[in-house]
Parts: sequence; structure tokens; C-alpha cells
Amino acid sequence: MVALVTVLGTIVVALIQQVWSHQDSSSVAESATHAPFQSSPPASPSGGVAHVVRRQGQLVLKRWWGYDLDSQAPDWNGTPNGWRGHDVGYQPRPEMKTIVARQDQPSIAPLKVAPIHSYEDCATATYTAPLVTEPWVARGYASCVLTDQGRYALLVIDELDNTHISATVTVWDEPVRLTTSNP
Repeated sequence: MVALVTVLGTIVVALIQQVWSHQDSSSVAESATHAPFQSSPPASPSGGVAHVVRRQGQLVLKRWWGYDLDSQAPDWNGTPNGWRGHDVGYQPRPEMKTIVARQDQPSIAPLKVAPIHSYEDCATATYTAPLVTEPWVARGYASCVLTDQGRYALLVIDELDNTHISATVTVWDEPVRLTTSNP
């Protein structure tokens, strides 16, 4: 029974992500002005507990802006001309596109390409750097981010160019214990 609930829940989450990934740019901009979508995903296959989604929706990362993934503000509390002090930002350069996270500790982890990602992907990811660069910054790729309030956030890139990245973002509500070691 648990396996059936897990499978059905995974299918529902996948369908929701596909619907969001097919929005055109006007609906992406419109979605940024509405209240965030909140739901609870299914129990995890590892035995467990459902992880409560704090916020899920579209984020348009503008060139050289920083965003607070813990924020409930419609614009994710975006700040122009700098990502420092925020959870994530976008730095396109002629040689490569870069998603930048906090620099006080390893706080971003690129994920392998998969049709769907989950809380478990972010909970088990290896956070090794404050940035992710091409080839992982491309349509369909995903990265996990540790927020400054200790939450896991998943960014799945829907579209990108030299001025912005459109991503589907899921932020889970349970703060995680930040245990990283300095080399």
C-alpha cells in the first residue's frame, strides 16, 4: 500500500512539474506576482516521512540579481546588482553561464539529469562549491541549494539565455542540519 501511494504521489509531482515547465514566458512573469503554491509531496520511498513543501513555483533569475529562496515574497526578494547575501544568483559571462550560491560554505550541488527530482536528492547530494557552471547550467538540469536558513531548495532549469534563467523551484520547509567539513 505504501509503495502504491509513493508511486501515485511521484506521478502527480511529475505531472505538476511538466505543466509548469510548459508555461510560456508571459505566464512565467504572471506567476511571479501570485501567491506561492504550497503542497505536501508523497511519502518518500526510503520509508518515510512526507517532506512539507514551503514554496514551489517559477523563479526568473535575472542577470546579476540575488534571490532569497526562504522568502515568501512574490519576487523571491530579488535584489539587483549583486547576489551576495542571498541564496542564489545568475552570472552569465562570455565564457560560461554560472549559478552562484552562498559562499560561506559549500551550498550548491548539481544533480544528474533525471525526469524528476525529490527531497531525497537534495538531502543526499554532495555540496562542494558555491557555484555551478556549464554544462550543468542548461535546460533540463537541476541543482540543489542549501539556503541560509538551513532549507533544501531544488532548482530545475526550464529556459535560459544571457539575461535570465527561468527555473521551477521547490523549497522544503524542514530546516536541515548543516554539517559540512572544511578541507
